[in-house]
Amino acid sequence: MVTGLIKSNLPMKVCLCVANATNSQIVIGEPGAESLLGKGDLLCDLGRGPVRAQSYFIPQTDFVKAREFQPYHVSRQSLCS
Repeated sequence: MVTGLIKSNLPMKVCLCVANATNSQIVIGEPGAESLLGKGDLLCDLGRGPVRAQSYFIPQTDFVKAREFQPYHVSRQSLCS
């Protein structure tokens, strides 16, 4: 669950297709994401209301292949220091 404090400090919110208006309300603060088409269709809120946009669609199989191809692994500790 994302707390209100975290949500209020995010400058941009992105919502992909969700199951119902309640989930859309939780993510971007208003309904609408339940009617998205999927495959990269999204709502983006930059603080002035949601705007419909299109992102790249990467099938899960391609994502897994890319993840397995990664030549080295970055440790969590090196990212946080």
